[in-house]
Amino acid sequence: FGMVASAAASAGVALSEGILRASLGGMESSLFVMLLFGAAWASHAGRDATAMTLASLAALTRPEGMLLLIIVVAVRWIDPATRRFPPRLLAAVSPLVLYGVGAMLYYGTPIPHPVIAKAQPLYEMPAMWALTELLRHAGTWTLGGVMASERSNVALFWVVGSLATLFGLACWSRATATKRTARALVLPAWLALVTVAYAAGNPLLL
Repeated sequence: FGMVASAAASAGVALSEGILRASLGGMESSLFVMLLFGAAWASHAGRDATAMTLASLAALTRPEGMLLLIIVVAVRWIDPATRRFPPRLLAAVSPLVLYGVGAMLYYGTPIPHPVIAKAQPLYEMPAMWALTELLRHAGTWTLGGVMASERSNVALFWVVGSLATLFGLACWSRATATKRTARALVLPAWLALVTVAYAAGNPLLL
């Protein structure tokens, strides 16, 4: 039943209006989500080479992927049984290293220019705007098909978004209950760090 429920939930996310619209518009959202969950699950399963490769590709897809790579490396180092980093693991991050070297030689910086541009104070957003938008989006994914006007029920969407996120993390915790190690924290840790980063940076979210 757990596998069926997971597949149904994944299909629901993949077919949600927001994800479909972003994907059809040429956005990277679906690819990034796939790499994120793949890296988290591979790390939990002890497949660190796969996890680091997927996390490296996630970092090439979106800058938030760097947080994922740091977490994947950290949980391997925390695990006493896998603290060593053999050469094959270092090769797992070769896509990111090759891009960094090439970008440094060609552009003069490994940081993508869109990231540099968006870091400038181009859009003055109200305090905590990004954090409340994250919660509103989570609520929209949960109730968007039921409630027509999300703007008139912002507080409700914040509450529902928070509860839906906590429920998702609880399901992840239950799914990883057979292996209570730091590896089970990859996904929650990434979500916590990216939320803090968005709250601190307060960027314009699309």
